[in-house]
Amino acid sequence: MTEPEARFLRVHEVADLFGISVATTWRHVSAGILPQPVRLGRVTRWDRADLEAAITRAKAREAA
Repeated sequence: MTEPEARFLRVHEVADLFGISVATTWRHVSAGILPQPVRLGRVTRWDRADLEAAITRAKAREAA
């Protein structure tokens, strides 16, 4: 049985998804390239849907 994809990703998972370092992930957040993470209690996570929307927007900008 396969595990469903997690809705919320940790910083290391986001970095792996984009093929960048953790430090670059945070730089991209500061620059507005990646969406801001959400706080869930005491942890910081990215919503997978927000990341997918950012990818879609980036692809649309490249195509324009």
